[in-house]
Amino acid sequence: MRFLFALLVLLTSSQHIQIYEVPDKEIIFKEFDGISPNGDWRKQYGWEYFPSCEWDRWHFDAGKENGKMYVDGGYGDCPGVGNNQHVVRFDKTIDQHQPYTIECDFIIAPTFESPVNSFCINFNIQKGMTKDSMLNCWAINLDIHDKETGRYTIKNMGFADSIFNEAENRYEHGRFTEMLPSHTGYHAEMFPAVNHFKIEVNKKINGEDAEKWVTVTWSDRRGIRSKFEEDYSKFPYQPLDNLPVKIGLNTHGSNWIVKNMIVYYD
Repeated sequence: MRFLFALLVLLTSSQHIQIYEVPDKEIIFKEFDGISPNGDWRKQYGWEYFPSCEWDRWHFDAGKENGKMYVDGGYGDCPGVGNNQHVVRFDKTIDQHQPYTIECDFIIAPTFESPVNSFCINFNIQKGMTKDSMLNCWAINLDIHDKETGRYTIKNMGFADSIFNEAENRYEHGRFTEMLPSHTGYHAEMFPAVNHFKIEVNKKINGEDAEKWVTVTWSDRRGIRSKFEEDYSKFPYQPLDNLPVKIGLNTHGSNWIVKNMIVYYD
């Protein structure tokens, strides 16, 4: 952990800050760009084993230039793949019916104690703020599975109440679920390389406004690596129609840094 912390400090001091501009867009918030103030980021309850699964051992540091997620390392008490660690931008709400876009840069520093090692953006969040309100959201992630080949997965995923666990013959709360097929490949780059996500909510890949569709673009220094659309009306969790939503971030088994985050109506 001390070695990883040193890497993250070095990364913080050496990376160039790039400010993303979106003329003619209504900005919901900007953060981690070296200029914008920090918002109210809070830990968020996820799977059923929180908070007993080393809840106090992990933390998220929101600074002016970046946000840093530190994996808990509590693998003895947790599933072999480690924790899902969720934070939510608590003080900003979004009109779920308008097209809106989330963009950010991120650097994954995997521990490789987990086969997952992910950076993930949660969106359309309405629950998970208390111990009795398990996380419900849609999400898009980048998992890096292997150090040598950079094998990766991007999942059309999220967390939803009342997912039926066939193996245990019961319903579970706030559980991970995904819509297949996922998007896989090789040569994803990790620390110190910078990746970029652009997630367009209520938008199809052709630019057409379409409620509950999501278009995802993943880029790195080589350009666009993957671009796809997904119909999230099929997802088990759907936000309540009359309430606003929030966005958040999570990791599964990996330290990461997020920079140049901007969220805007499109």
